[in-house]
Amino acid sequence: MEQMVQLAAVIVFALLGVAAGALTGIVPGLHVNNLALLILAAGGALSALVLAIFPGASLFDVALLTASLITSVAVTHTFVNCIPSTFLGAPDESTSLSVLPAHRMTLEGRGYEAVELSAMGSLGGLLISFSLLVPVFIIIGPPMGGYEKVINTSIVLILIVVMAILVLDEGSRPVRAGVALSGIAVKGGDEPSVEISSISQGNRARVEGLVTRACGDSDFWLRDATGEVHVKLKFGTVPEPGTRVSVAGNGVRDHDINGGAKRMGLALVVFGLAGALGAVLLVPEGVAGILPTPVKADDGAVLLLPLFSGLFGLPLLISSMKGRDRVPPQGTRSRPELPGWRRARGSLSGTVGGCVTGWLPGASSAVAAAISAQLSGSKGSGDEESDEFIVSVSAVGTANAIFNLLALFVLMRARSGAMKAVQGLIGENVALWTSLGAVPWALMCLLAVVLVSGALAYLITLWMGKR
Repeated sequence: MEQMVQLAAVIVFALLGVAAGALTGIVPGLHVNNLALLILAAGGALSALVLAIFPGASLFDVALLTASLITSVAVTHTFVNCIPSTFLGAPDESTSLSVLPAHRMTLEGRGYEAVELSAMGSLGGLLISFSLLVPVFIIIGPPMGGYEKVINTSIVLILIVVMAILVLDEGSRPVRAGVALSGIAVKGGDEPSVEISSISQGNRARVEGLVTRACGDSDFWLRDATGEVHVKLKFGTVPEPGTRVSVAGNGVRDHDINGGAKRMGLALVVFGLAGALGAVLLVPEGVAGILPTPVKADDGAVLLLPLFSGLFGLPLLISSMKGRDRVPPQGTRSRPELPGWRRARGSLSGTVGGCVTGWLPGASSAVAAAISAQLSGSKGSGDEESDEFIVSVSAVGTANAIFNLLALFVLMRARSGAMKAVQGLIGENVALWTSLGAVPWALMCLLAVVLVSGALAYLITLWMGKR
């Protein structure tokens, strides 16, 4: 197949990927990694489709077109996945941090603004990522050898630092340590509301905020722009997480004053469980020690589909059993009131976070989002800060997908499930990107897929956000 015909075919399959990516993005629990593995499983049918449209296609042409489809799905997913996390509070791993600010805006009737902010962040992350491709290649790739000289030799230390940042982040959340609010949920009234950070023991206060989590039949945590407080209801039912309530009562001593330490301890437990899961399922020797039939190294991917289905689908099913809040009527104001410099800063910080973790094993876009929020100090306190936070988290996901692709062609190492599928398709037939003047044709085709998919996904996200 000639190069121009091949490029045209790649764009056609990119359009198919946009449709599939919109599906994975809009359906909670349907992750792009699941679909990538299903596409691989349907390789025979896809090959037949390609050969029916392009009778002269070679095996490499089929592999490249399938890789284009998967890449388009991955990029489109990073745009559209903001919609369920905004209106349903059902995030995937890359948007989980933005749920609280976006869901709060939805409860205020401003859900479309959150979607538009997210789409802006993803588009900004895409454009900034393309402007950084050459500089990052020079620094990380063969010209300067940054990966081999720095990252590869210090990978264990880097991952320990990343883990430490994430664990410490769990304990850094602003909480009214030692003070709780004992009272009742109220509606209306003449008593003015105060900030959570101003609550003190022995004084009466009325506060408004979002319920972040329930702790029993009469306890829950309430959060506003200044912090979080433990609420003890004297009577009544605990509201659902994500709802906005007003509570009036007295500041009392809270016996749970080690909440930050407990969260950090739980984070360490989660890290340990995740490591154990990876050792059992992804290390061939670990699998062979449990399953009756030894699993070869090349067969490890067989386990990824049920693994991803459980990790991304089961939590949604469990949370849906608890019910959902009624979504209030939404406005469709065309442009969020966020200064341009904040949009640019949010997009840039998110892109940098996505770039860094795009080269690291075991560091996903969710890790990049958490680190970006930690280092930038933007954790959603205040309207403009919350808006910038949504932009930053969305830029992380798109940038991470792009730099995962770059890492594949510079290092021939997959950093995501989608890129693992692409590597399996074209890994043995594609030359690495080793110099500025010798960009692999396959990489240029897939970068064109990223541009086309990103532009269409941006428009689709805005359109679907109003529906």
